[in-house]
Amino acid sequence: MSVLYETEEALHQYKSNLDSSYGSHLVDDVSFANGRVIGEKEFDIAEDDPMDINRMATLGLITHRPYVDVVKPMVPLNLQIVTYHRQDESDPAIVNKKLLVARRLAEEIADSMPSHHDNVFYYEVGHVTAEDGEYFGGEVIEAEDDQTAAEEIANICIGGMLTVVLSDFEGLPLGGNDRQFSNAVGVKINHPIEKAVEIPKSVVQSRARFEVRTGKKSALGSKDEVELFNVKMLREHHQRLESQMRLAGFAVASALFSANDSYPFNVTDVDLSIAKAIQELSET
Repeated sequence: MSVLYETEEALHQYKSNLDSSYGSHLVDDVSFANGRVIGEKEFDIAEDDPMDINRMATLGLITHRPYVDVVKPMVPLNLQIVTYHRQDESDPAIVNKKLLVARRLAEEIADSMPSHHDNVFYYEVGHVTAEDGEYFGGEVIEAEDDQTAAEEIANICIGGMLTVVLSDFEGLPLGGNDRQFSNAVGVKINHPIEKAVEIPKSVVQSRARFEVRTGKKSALGSKDEVELFNVKMLREHHQRLESQMRLAGFAVASALFSANDSYPFNVTDVDLSIAKAIQELSET
């Protein structure tokens, strides 16, 4: 059972193109068998199966007559989950923590699927090994560079299925008329040090210079310099990247590594972010 309750509800309500035989559970035709209950009708021996009689139907209990449930049939929801492995020269510990977030999120999103009839397809793209593919038992697609990786991810999205791409999206070229990331949620995964350099409490009220670490790099800086760096460099960089993702067709969600929770991310924040992105796709 998933802990992403809002995401599960968003998937439950997700609308799809039934002509392409993927997606939502709702169709227009009603029936009196298995599906989502939308009402009750009195049992008709000419068209109903006696096995479908619901002895706990509200109207049946009131009238003491047999009633059957009226339902909308269910169509399996197909979901693609793509984890993008980027060759990164930064701190391996940060890279591994972001990968931990991606993989745990992939598990939780898959567990959020509303019905056991639904299908999840996993893809590992980029600098991957056979062991990476064995993690979920999905398809491994090797890509030597970011350009090739972007093309491979676009090819996965081209089928129109709901797709969730888990990555930091750094270095991934999203532009170009030949790449369409339609019906896709991009979950941008970062480590806190990538979003803001922390200022030690000991120097918050002083002008002392202190060691600033960004991945493997370090330098001396003051509180004012670091605050300016956080705003002008980091914040603007991430805002620009999210704008590029939206222009490429992604509905954008975010996840930040956290070492203070039982999960490697804040469940509530990530759940709301992904659910909002899925709802955004449903409305387009």
